[in-house]
Amino acid sequence: MTEEQMSMMKKLIKKHGIGATDGEWSLVYLGVRYGLSEQQVDEYLTLDTTELLLKHEKMLCIILGVDVAQDSKIPLIENPVGRLQMIFKEHFYKKESESGYEKVMQYIIKDTALSAAQIEQLRKAVEAKMPSNDVLEMAQNRKDVMEIRRCIEFYEMMRQKEESKDKSKKSRRDSR
Repeated sequence: MTEEQMSMMKKLIKKHGIGATDGEWSLVYLGVRYGLSEQQVDEYLTLDTTELLLKHEKMLCIILGVDVAQDSKIPLIENPVGRLQMIFKEHFYKKESESGYEKVMQYIIKDTALSAAQIEQLRKAVEAKMPSNDVLEMAQNRKDVMEIRRCIEFYEMMRQKEESKDKSKKSRRDSR
């Protein structure tokens, strides 16, 4: 722990009147060690509750950048692990639903000019794990079936070359 962190910890402990045996002591220690600012530590220490688990939950949310709205539909349940899982699932589901493949799917659903064969090739591109922005671009440019197929083949060929390079590098390292 750096001197600056120790100083900040002492300041926070004194500011909040935390004793050596108080549970909040560990929350201050963890927050400071994780590199939170004084204001961030204050944010969870000054919650209107004496429940350490809720303060700890708030600290984790601050560290991980997860914002739990006050009007959240996630209930205060007895199982803290379940609650954290629900919070993270809600947070990351929003991010996931905005992913590139979601955009590809939405575009394909809305575009009535794409043929079934084009859609099938775009599906194969997603299956081949081509970058979503490339798949979306092929859909938007209405590439014909053969062009999409060739792009997929080219992508797979390049990926295999990368994988074989990585394997050969690894085998060289292992042989040393």
